[in-house]
Amino acid sequence: MEAFPLTPSGKVLKRELAEMVKRGELEPKPVRYVEKKEIA
Repeated sequence: MEAFPLTPSGKVLKRELAEMVKRGELEPKPVRYVEKKEIA
């Protein structure tokens, strides 16, 4: 995907993203945030 589908005001069209997943155009991948431990 080169760009997110946007409304004229620049907001992401979440409904269109969901439809793209249903059509098989997108495949969501799970992502887990891992906080970096800073040595003090």
